[in-house]
Amino acid sequence: MDAGPVPARSIDAEGGPEAQLPMHATPSLAEHSGAYLGDVESCGACHPDAFAQQQASAHAFASFNNPVYRAAVETLRGEEGHKPSLVCAGCHDLALLADEAMERPVAASDPRAHKGVTCRLCHGVASAVLDGNGHFTLTATPLPIPADGDQESLQRHKRAVKPAPVSELCGGCHQSFLSRASGNEDVLNGQNELRAWADSAYAGQGASRIDSVATADCVDCHMPRVPAPLGDVAAKNGRIASHQSLGGHTWLAAMRTDAQQLREQRAVLSKAVTLDVIRAPHGDQELAFDVVIRNVGVGHRFPGGVRDAANTVVRVTVRDAKGRVILQSAKGDHAHVLRSYMADVDGRLLNARETHRFAASIADHTIAPRDVAVVRYRGERPKEQSAHTVEVELVHRSRSEAVAKAACTESRSRRGKAYTRAAASLEGQALDGCVPQPESVIASTTRILDTSASSDFQRMYEHGLGLLHEMQERVASAEVSLQAALSAAQSDEQRAMALVALGQVASRQGRIDDSLKHFDLAAQLISKHPAIAASRGDAFARVWRWTAAAAAYQDAVALAPGNASLWRRYALALGSSGEREKAMRAAQRGLQLSPRNADLLRVQALALRETHESSLAMESYLAHRGPDNRGAIIKRCIDRSAVCAREALPVHEHALLSPGTKLMRVVGEQSEFSLGMPVSGQ
Repeated sequence: MDAGPVPARSIDAEGGPEAQLPMHATPSLAEHSGAYLGDVESCGACHPDAFAQQQASAHAFASFNNPVYRAAVETLRGEEGHKPSLVCAGCHDLALLADEAMERPVAASDPRAHKGVTCRLCHGVASAVLDGNGHFTLTATPLPIPADGDQESLQRHKRAVKPAPVSELCGGCHQSFLSRASGNEDVLNGQNELRAWADSAYAGQGASRIDSVATADCVDCHMPRVPAPLGDVAAKNGRIASHQSLGGHTWLAAMRTDAQQLREQRAVLSKAVTLDVIRAPHGDQELAFDVVIRNVGVGHRFPGGVRDAANTVVRVTVRDAKGRVILQSAKGDHAHVLRSYMADVDGRLLNARETHRFAASIADHTIAPRDVAVVRYRGERPKEQSAHTVEVELVHRSRSEAVAKAACTESRSRRGKAYTRAAASLEGQALDGCVPQPESVIASTTRILDTSASSDFQRMYEHGLGLLHEMQERVASAEVSLQAALSAAQSDEQRAMALVALGQVASRQGRIDDSLKHFDLAAQLISKHPAIAASRGDAFARVWRWTAAAAAYQDAVALAPGNASLWRRYALALGSSGEREKAMRAAQRGLQLSPRNADLLRVQALALRETHESSLAMESYLAHRGPDNRGAIIKRCIDRSAVCAREALPVHEHALLSPGTKLMRVVGEQSEFSLGMPVSGQ
């Protein structure tokens, strides 16, 4: 399909590559005071249930009233000055930003610092540009308050507070990036819950694999209908959309001593992932298996949010036939954690949200929607050769130990104590960053290790999907499991699922003819699917057959026009085929969905060569591309840290240890711990 015309502004979503992103909201903010934006009490008069829920939510504790956020933002402000914190304020501190109060010290007694994300923000967003960091426009006039008995004023109120579409309302903030405006040398993309969802099967746009899942958006998952016992006027049949925005904020619930919210948070987390254990090839003296983790219930990456601070840990225990623990996974620095790893320019891993020092991403072990991660465990095989039982738990804590320590230190500081007193006085509730994080087992499984899984389609298919993330020279390992899945398939859809994944293996290996045969067979089994067309395009692109790749991607974008990744690949293929005009139109369609995508900006810039817009387009690309020195930073990190060397591999091994074995703890980023082996003499 040929991309249609798009607004010229997509040449640069900011209106200039050096524009300060946090100031996007300034024109519409100028119409409102911080006091107006921070007012939630007047809304609570008619909406007591929504008010009570919002006051218990992470949105209400998004500003300086939260010691976790305060520790990070004050570190940034202390080391880089106040102006870079405007990047944060666009979403976290709108009441302060409206009054231009972020470019000076924020007093603990300032009511605006305790408001977070309020009713008048979410219900006041008129539109948003999908590039994140608070790039939204608020309605120009205050929300009208209805008069008692006046139906006309009530209708005006309802029209005014009707939320913007989910993609604009939530996407305005739940995408983030760093740039020179935030004190960083290069653009670094952070959380992007919107794009992960919008390119997934949950949005009806999935093109990575054949997948059957009911569509759902942010509201469906995070704002389910709940009882409204306080008489909220917006209730229908006694229920309203929950404004508690439940997700993974178990620590917030603990800091608020809210046992009910903690149970509800855990209930949400319990639906996120599944676990499995698959036997792996091993030698006579080794016990080896793969832990398979699939994101089955989260429409964005899991864990979500600030992924460098995530702390969801895989815990493994191996028992003998008598139930005795014979091997177990390591803890602390040597455990497998679902998180991303960021480093500074010298290759030092950063664990306490020192965002202004971030120079490059080393790895991201969070899991995309409906995707699979595989983690291998290996240890010395015990002398007893009987079947062994493997127990796996996925243990969730909201934040990393380093972030928790920083939050506690902040809470106990003079400034932190002042905020605690002010929060208790102003809002009636205060957060203590020294409250221990709750430990939540959100998934678990027990498997007899020597039991074969080869006859189970789902287990072998998911194992193969996870192994597709292996390095190219190791991706052949996925083929064994996927062939077993194909043999065990019991429906045309299952056979097509396995065939597409097998075709992706062959494509990664450069076996173009084999990959195309698999895709053709899959297409004979099911109706047109974007995953088949996209995978065909990827196969052609890997062998530089750009015209054929472009034709396949054209079919894919016709089937999933809201998938920005497909438009990126389509634009690249068209540009590489010499189709300059078509490449530009495809790039601009993609930029409507993902305005900061560096590949799309580059295609657009190259397509606009020799035009009057060439300079601006190239400048925009150069301003938004990632760090050129990422490879060098990763090498420095690997050279200095065994943790980095291990985690930099997408699929890697962790050691299984005998009970009581001690490992040297990583101090800073350096350690003598190497290749998962215990420290000598311990």
